[in-house]
Amino acid sequence: MEWRISEISDPTTANYLAGAPYIYEIENSTESGEQTTFNADYRFPSLSTGPGKTYRARVRHQDTSGRWSHWSEPAEFLVSAPDVTPYVNALRITEVNYHPSPATAAELSMGWSDSDFEYIELQNIGSVAINLTDARFTKGVDYDFPPGTMIQPGAFLLVIKNQAAFESRYGIGLPVIGEWQFDDKLSNGGENVKLSLGSGTAIIEFTYDDAAPWPTSPDGGGSSLTLISPDQTQPSDHSDPFAWAASQQQGGTPGSSDGLNFDTWAQNNGLGAGASMTDDPDNDGLNNLMEYALASNPIVDSRSDLPTGEIRLIEVDGNSDSYLTISFRRQLTANDITYTVELSESLEVWAPDIAVRVSSADNGDGTAIEVWRAPMPLDADSQQFVRLKVRN
Repeated sequence: MEWRISEISDPTTANYLAGAPYIYEIENSTESGEQTTFNADYRFPSLSTGPGKTYRARVRHQDTSGRWSHWSEPAEFLVSAPDVTPYVNALRITEVNYHPSPATAAELSMGWSDSDFEYIELQNIGSVAINLTDARFTKGVDYDFPPGTMIQPGAFLLVIKNQAAFESRYGIGLPVIGEWQFDDKLSNGGENVKLSLGSGTAIIEFTYDDAAPWPTSPDGGGSSLTLISPDQTQPSDHSDPFAWAASQQQGGTPGSSDGLNFDTWAQNNGLGAGASMTDDPDNDGLNNLMEYALASNPIVDSRSDLPTGEIRLIEVDGNSDSYLTISFRRQLTANDITYTVELSESLEVWAPDIAVRVSSADNGDGTAIEVWRAPMPLDADSQQFVRLKVRN
């Protein structure tokens, strides 16, 4: 038997645009080729259909003498968009190495350039395995995940430019699933990246950049672009430059987390294993959790590092006004804490979702100085209070 599917479009089909050329069934068929196994169902490649379009599917049979029947009467249907909810909830693009450090002399002698070391890292932050059949990168690079590809909970997968070059720099054994289309490369100046299901339904889509407020050192400076807190990041947050940081390790950490956690930080800072987040060994009013969040030293008085509220003159939409602001050092690689700037007019009711981030200046050491402001300027008859809340 053989199956065929074709798009049709005319004034009788759904979503037809008046005046658009008709699309006839005979013009654009996708055919299965001869099928020697007789099943009642046939799975057409996902690229053969697109949401919101009308299609006709037909089947024909061949007899033992090699003669084909006519095509059957069509099954006509409108394609709906796939349910991407499980993918949206679980998948994150956690690292993009769009402009690797320059190729060494030895790498150049192999015929490689810096773009040969590009990669995109994907992580499943969910609690169940995700089947990536029909998942594809459709913008930035072109890559179709092989049918049956599974990504386990917490696991990473890497899609890369050139496997030989990648393994020469990063070693073997990393979770590389495949190479993207040979002549593709990620733009050094920033571009749109899209992970899709089927013929283009977005799972994650964002546009990165090489200019502030995006981290700038990933643009050829040896770092990769890493998502700060994958477990706390929504897919839409990929478009937020403040959701990303430069990797702490040269070349990035393909196939593993670039993040820092409290236990590792505590041991690195002389507190030992099992340190309590609520202790304050230097008696400076900052417990260990806040010292960790502010990237300060837990055994040296850090009172100068306490967040301070100030009134600053800030220009918004061309107008300069006095806003209450708060500035603090943020531990960019901490992926196990959340930062919330809260505002109040009374010290009794605090609003957590109205402060506006003004800037985030990367210090190049895994920290950044962030400045947040109140949404409205101060006037003679108003009072405002601001605080920083950190949670594990």
